[in-house]
Amino acid sequence: MRRFVSKLKKLIKKQRAMFPTRLPVGATELKSFCDSIFEIYDLPSHPSYRHAIASMIMHLGPTKDSAPMAFFAKSVRKSMANQVAYDLIDKIREEKQNELKAVASNSGDSSDEQSIQNEGVSGTKEILG
Repeated sequence: MRRFVSKLKKLIKKQRAMFPTRLPVGATELKSFCDSIFEIYDLPSHPSYRHAIASMIMHLGPTKDSAPMAFFAKSVRKSMANQVAYDLIDKIREEKQNELKAVASNSGDSSDEQSIQNEGVSGTKEILG
């Protein structure tokens, strides 16, 4: 029964978080505001996410004194997804560069490496139009 009640409370908090909430005005308010977002939306309490929320608050319009907590939670999740995607892209880029270096060192001819790089550039130009 307690588990049901706690899930119900969390559901109600999530519903309330969709409506605009007054923005925090003090350091302790900002900490509790971030903690609430992390708790309601099951996000990790990481300093960089607190920084992201503080930065988002600063970038709101000059007359905006309230915003839904859901906005901040979704933005933090998007930031997390962006980081994972960037890491994957970076890993693929490094693997490709290592592959090119291996091909160039095996052949001993830098013209092959140059032609491979040119093919990559022309392929990118074709995709971008």
